[in-house]
Amino acid sequence: MLVGSLADMQPCARCGSVHRPGDPRCPANLAGRSTLDAQLARDVDEQRVIDPLLGQMVGEYEVREVLGRGGMGVVYGGVQPVIGKPVAIKVLHSSLSHDPSGMKRFVAEARAVNRIRHRNIVDIFAFGALPDGSQYLVMERLDGRTLTDYLKERRTTGYADALAILPQVLDALEAAHQRNIVHRDLKPDNIFLCDQPAGAVLVKLMDFGIAKFADDTGASHMTKTGVPMGTPRYMSPEHCQGRGMDHRADIYSLGVILYRMFCGSEPFTGGTIMEVMLAHMTLPPPPPRQLATLPEELEGVILQCLAKDKSERPESVAALRALLLPLLDRLAAGGG
Repeated sequence: MLVGSLADMQPCARCGSVHRPGDPRCPANLAGRSTLDAQLARDVDEQRVIDPLLGQMVGEYEVREVLGRGGMGVVYGGVQPVIGKPVAIKVLHSSLSHDPSGMKRFVAEARAVNRIRHRNIVDIFAFGALPDGSQYLVMERLDGRTLTDYLKERRTTGYADALAILPQVLDALEAAHQRNIVHRDLKPDNIFLCDQPAGAVLVKLMDFGIAKFADDTGASHMTKTGVPMGTPRYMSPEHCQGRGMDHRADIYSLGVILYRMFCGSEPFTGGTIMEVMLAHMTLPPPPPRQLATLPEELEGVILQCLAKDKSERPESVAALRALLLPLLDRLAAGGG
C-alpha cells in the first residue's frame, strides 16, 4: 500500500504499510473507525430497546435522543437530515392521544403559538400523528436553561439580570393577550433562557398547553378530579376557583414569579395542593421585605400584582411594564 507523496513516505509502526505519518487512511485508523462505528450501532440498538422511536423518522425529522419525559409525553431531540436543522419533538402519550381532554391541550398549544407568532414564544412548525395514533408537535430546539434552573443557582435575582429577562417575558405575554390568549400556566419552568453570544440572553415563553382562548365556548379547564389545571404555587385566586379568569390571572402568576425572583421563594409553598390553593384565595402573602432587602416601591409592585381582587392588579401588561421597568432600570443603575 502506498499513501501520500514519495518525499515523506515511511513505514508505519502501527500497520506496517508505507505512507505519510498520521494519514487518516492508515489501515489501523480505518479499523479503529470500523470498531467505533460498530459500537455506536450497538449503542443505538440498545437505546431502541428502551425507546423504539429513537433512530426513526417522525414526519421529515429523524429522532436522535430523549430530552425529557413528563406526565403528558416525551420530548425528543431530532434533526432534519437533509439540511441539518435541529428540532425538538414533543410526542403525546398514546393513551392521552385518544383522550379528548389530552388532545385538547395538545392542539391548544399549537393553536396558541401560531396565533401569537412572537420571537419570545417558542415556535411550533409541524403537527401530526404516529402510526400508533400518538400525536406530536415539532418545535424549535432551544439551548440554555429554564428560569427554574437559573433560580436554583441563586437565592434571589440581581436587578441587572431581572432587567435582561423580564422585559422579554412581558413582551411575550402582551403579544398573547393582544390576541385574546391567556397562558394560564405561567411559571419559571415555562420561561426558557436561551444562550446567546457575548453572554446575552433570549427569553422564550413555552407550554401553552392549557391556554385559554377568548373565543372558547363551554371549554372545560378542569382535571377529571375537578381540580383546575395548572401549577398551584403560581395560580391566581380566580384560577384556583376555576372561574372568572382573564388576562389578569397571568399578571397574578407573574407577581408570584417576581416574588420568587426577588424574595427567594414563592409566597405560598407549604402543605397540600388544596392548602396552597386556599392560601392563594384567602391569605395575604408575607410582605416581600420580610424575606429580602427590597425597596418599598418594588415591594408595592409585587403586592399589587398579587392582589386577590383582579380589579386591583395592574390592568394590563403594558401598565405593569410602566410600573416595573423604570424602577428596575434605576435599581440596576445603582448596582443592586
